[in-house]
Amino acid sequence: MTPIRWLTSEDVMERYNVSRQTFHRWRRNNQLPPPHSKPGTKPQWREDLLDAFDGGTAPAAPASPAELISICDMAARLKVNEIQLWQQIDAGLVPKPVTLDATATRRTVCAALNISEQTCLSMEQAGELPDFSEGTIAGFDPGIIGRWESLGRPAVAKMQDVAAVAARLRPLLIEAMKKLEAQDALVDWLRAYGSAPNATEKMILARQLFVSTGMAVPTDAELQMLGSLLN
Repeated sequence: MTPIRWLTSEDVMERYNVSRQTFHRWRRNNQLPPPHSKPGTKPQWREDLLDAFDGGTAPAAPASPAELISICDMAARLKVNEIQLWQQIDAGLVPKPVTLDATATRRTVCAALNISEQTCLSMEQAGELPDFSEGTIAGFDPGIIGRWESLGRPAVAKMQDVAAVAARLRPLLIEAMKKLEAQDALVDWLRAYGSAPNATEKMILARQLFVSTGMAVPTDAELQMLGSLLN
């Protein structure tokens, strides 16, 4: 068995050949998994889990705001309006956009307007430009969005589908159990279900619940999901 190799922050920076600033930005933007060490200890990462997370290669960081996906383009990509996009971001369904710090924001504005940073500051103070002291939202990192679209988004969609099916099954389960209770058979069924040795036996009992009450029997996948509602 290959021994586990633990990497410090410095090791991770060396692995990806990035600066400390880029390393911390990746951590803030979830481009790296959280440390695998215990909370309260010096952060360390397991090399094998880093390999599994990104295939051993670092996501490419945008070199400039121009390489980011704009808020408008991201909304179009997801076929929602910008309000719905922000709602999804706030709900944790979409990765957060990149926020440039004040220095980077001013530098970008200066380049766009062909002015000095001192002029930019003067224009901010005069109200001729917005206050950039808290930075600005520049857009979405394509590397993060690419990873989210291939891994995170399908997982979220699956969870939403499961939640929708569970919401549809819950009232059917309650109805079936009420009918079984009217037959004075609910206690025996619950006892049998609770003592069933495995998931297969539980699914058989779940099917019998609907058959014995004369209701339509859910699919096998739905019967398996009922297990999470009954346990």
